[in-house]
Amino acid sequence: MDQLNRSRAILFAGILLGGYIVLLIGLVYVGQQHLRQSLYDQAHLALEKQAAAVGYFMAPQQNLWVAEVGLRQMIRSVLSG
Repeated sequence: MDQLNRSRAILFAGILLGGYIVLLIGLVYVGQQHLRQSLYDQAHLALEKQAAAVGYFMAPQQNLWVAEVGLRQMIRSVLSG
C-alpha cells in the first residue's frame, strides 16, 4: 500500500510539473507574439512619421517644380510663336 501511494504521488507531481511547464511555454509564446506585434506597430509608426516628414518637405518643392514647368512651357510658347 505504501509503494502504491508513493508511485501515485510521483505520478501526480509529474503531471503537475508537466502542466506547469506547458503553462510557462504557452505564456512565453503569447508574450513573444505581443512583442512581435508591438515591434511591428512601432516600426510602422516610425515609417509613417518619416513619410510625413518627407511629404512635408517635398510639398513646397513639388509646387516649385510645377511652377517651373509651367514657366518653361510659357517661355517656349512665347519664343516659338
